[in-house]
Amino acid sequence: MKKLLFITPIFPKNINDDTIVPFIFQFCDFFNKKYPDIEIEILSLKYPFTNKPYIINNINVHPIAGGFKNKIHNSFTILKAIIKGITLF
Repeated sequence: MKKLLFITPIFPKNINDDTIVPFIFQFCDFFNKKYPDIEIEILSLKYPFTNKPYIINNINVHPIAGGFKNKIHNSFTILKAIIKGITLF
């Protein structure tokens, strides 16, 4: 099965969290329905504020839980995202 990785600053934590960049979730949801043979993986850098992976509408979400902090902390968040991305594939 092919995989597609999206890296985004924020992604909804559940289906009811519809005020958090709805266009990204809508696109991923549409893409997932249109191409069911491609597995979608999301790396969410800053939100939600948890690092526990979850599934929303058959979309695998891997939050990094970087939060909205200073630039030095953002460097560590990006490093964690790179490591997580490598381990997914």
